[in-house]
Amino acid sequence: MHFLEPPRVVRSSSQEEFVVEEEVDPSSRRNSNISHSIEFAVTPPPDSKPWKYPPRKNSEISLVMDHPAKLCALGLFILCVILGIACTVLTVFYMDTIPPYEVCRTRECTRSATLFLQHMDDTVDPCDDFPRFACGNWITDTATVTSLGSYDHTTIMRDRIIGRLRHLVENLTNYDIEPLRQVKFIYDTCTDTTAIEEAGLTPLNDLLERLIKPGVSLAKTLARIKRETGQSYVFSFSLSSDYRNTAMNAIFIDQPELPVDSSIFSDDSDTGPAYRKLMNKAFEYLMKTPGVHPIISRNSKNGSVAIMNLEQQFANTMSDLSTTSKAAMFNLFSLRELNRIYESAMNNGQDSRGRLQKPAAKVEKFRGVAFNWTEYVKELYDGIPGVSINDNTHVIVNDIAYVKNLSLILANTTKEEIDLYLAWEIIYSFGKEVSRDFRGLFYDFTQLLDGSETSPSRKTECINLMDNNIAFALTYRYILKYVPDEIIEEANEMVQNLLRAFKDILNSLDWMDSFTKYRARLKADKMRAFMGYPKWLKNETALIYYYSGLYMSNFSFFGNILVMKNWLTAKELKTVNLPVDTTWSSDSPAEADAFYDDELNAITFPSGFLQEPFFGMGLRSIDYGALGAVIGHEITHGFDTRGRYSDENGRLQSWWSIPTLMQFVRKAQCFVNQYNNYRIPELEDLMGDKNHLNGKKTLAENIADNGGVREALAAYRYYVESKGEPEPRLPGLEKYSPEQLFFLSFAQSWCSYNNPSSLMDSILTNEHSPARFRIIGPLTNSVEFSKVWQCNASSFMNPPNKCVLW
Repeated sequence: MHFLEPPRVVRSSSQEEFVVEEEVDPSSRRNSNISHSIEFAVTPPPDSKPWKYPPRKNSEISLVMDHPAKLCALGLFILCVILGIACTVLTVFYMDTIPPYEVCRTRECTRSATLFLQHMDDTVDPCDDFPRFACGNWITDTATVTSLGSYDHTTIMRDRIIGRLRHLVENLTNYDIEPLRQVKFIYDTCTDTTAIEEAGLTPLNDLLERLIKPGVSLAKTLARIKRETGQSYVFSFSLSSDYRNTAMNAIFIDQPELPVDSSIFSDDSDTGPAYRKLMNKAFEYLMKTPGVHPIISRNSKNGSVAIMNLEQQFANTMSDLSTTSKAAMFNLFSLRELNRIYESAMNNGQDSRGRLQKPAAKVEKFRGVAFNWTEYVKELYDGIPGVSINDNTHVIVNDIAYVKNLSLILANTTKEEIDLYLAWEIIYSFGKEVSRDFRGLFYDFTQLLDGSETSPSRKTECINLMDNNIAFALTYRYILKYVPDEIIEEANEMVQNLLRAFKDILNSLDWMDSFTKYRARLKADKMRAFMGYPKWLKNETALIYYYSGLYMSNFSFFGNILVMKNWLTAKELKTVNLPVDTTWSSDSPAEADAFYDDELNAITFPSGFLQEPFFGMGLRSIDYGALGAVIGHEITHGFDTRGRYSDENGRLQSWWSIPTLMQFVRKAQCFVNQYNNYRIPELEDLMGDKNHLNGKKTLAENIADNGGVREALAAYRYYVESKGEPEPRLPGLEKYSPEQLFFLSFAQSWCSYNNPSSLMDSILTNEHSPARFRIIGPLTNSVEFSKVWQCNASSFMNPPNKCVLW
């Protein structure tokens, strides 16, 4: 079916048939019910006398012969009575057959009906398996055509966005404003594969030569890598809102983001050997090129063993911060204090739990690598005007245990080993930006990790690269063309209804005391909403100012990447001790995602998310079921296991009473138990009895999912109430009420396909539950869902025990 083709009438056991009576031509009824008049002409005989009627009495005078006017009146009266009776009968008949609702036949509604009918499997009882009822055909159809490991509506949305961005970028000229010319330069050099092939691996070798130098301290090496490439290795360095003073930016030290997940180091992992093979192949390629770095040439044979050993040590010492309280992650130290903690852990030979390490750890520390935090930050800020770094400079450490463990690891690591590890990190970060054969190694490994069978096109890769680095310049034209003001206005209206719904639910809670309710209402009242894009983005002058100092060329793609990275890092470093940007809280306006920012107390919906199937679907019942539930989800994050630590201004503060907090923890445990019991049978062969969800790891997201649906339904009812009449229904789906469409829209927004590899990775690493359970969990906990769909108490979708917080 064509993308915009109206829905065909699909006949099935659960779909109503509609009979249209055709008007019958009156001429076709001539042979039935026809009254015939026959005249007789009688001629008397010639000799007969005229025949006369016998005289009659007055009472016998014929009305027919003597009073034709009365005859007509009587006939008309009888005819009117007959017609009146017929009209009454027909009216009653048609009142019974004409539905008491309107049907929406706009282009958007027709499109929505098409999608619903294509995606759902209405042979399934919605009370038995609502995900299959809503998404059955979508999953079946997608599984047969996709070559990706995972595929959902955000994938479709992102593909649509990339196509539009690519068209806009390819039509840029040298006469556009300066930021757009920079976009054109990077795109042209990125898609010039001939020049990239000619450069070969030389740009990568040159980068390694500049950054990995003998005789340079680890602190200076890491700082220079951060400045030139934007990458944080060994630990993470960033700037963000100070937890205690969210109006100002502060320096954060955290765990690093490793190239691969720690699960690959387990004995039964297939990806561990593949990761080692990737290293060996990459080193083999580099050895064939002139100018290979000495650290590679010395370790090309067995270097992968040392690298994986060191990386595994980093992974083993990292905590799961997804289940760590925000208060526990606020550790404010001066650089002098941080150096003292670091050195103390190394000298005592103790890990973060105070356990004495093997004697070798203490003795062999002298063979290891020294590191000084003040030296690192000073080197990082060298040349940044207006910033002075010394031992009294304060930083926030999210995981102090990792810092202590890091001191032990580096104390037992040689300079050769750490330089080799850093060289590999750089190769892994930039391996996809050089010649085709070399980047193919990394694409193959990525496909193994996510279970996909294809790689994105070169042009798609180029758009993604720019979206990750110069998003505002890239999306400037996109906003002007594809995001009219009406979309933002309608989305903001939905936000206000969702906030109203949340506050009404808040007022009805019996487990929260009045003081905590007051603070929660205050936080909801002060919650910001960033919808679509930052307001300044449509201003050419503001855009030019934002990108001042960024100058790329049309000669070197790899060089342009480093120019972007260096510019971005310098821009970030300059924000230390400056006010936080309160105009936007996301990276790209074209992102197909949504966010809640603790420190800003703000929800953000980039324009990339404000599109089909979440928004603009013709009926508000559909919009509220999809986008509304996500808005509610993000609002609820402000009051979940993490958001509850921040007050109305985003500051880290305890504002919950102890009794209320105890009730919250008790009710939250209900969700932990519920989601722990969700199992995925298709993963039993891969995971054994571990094929279940992690209710603790996914708790915050599950709370937000459940609250979001409840708030969205209440907000939709406010909308209907304000209009004073129910919404129309969809063509071909007339038997479904607006509120049934609400739940159907919610479920279809989560239609998703995952192959076993992707699904297993989701369970092990993702803080969100798999899509199927993001439908089942909230709906089985919803009393309103069971009422709307008339699910009896014995059905799967209406269990007796329900978990409810917000």
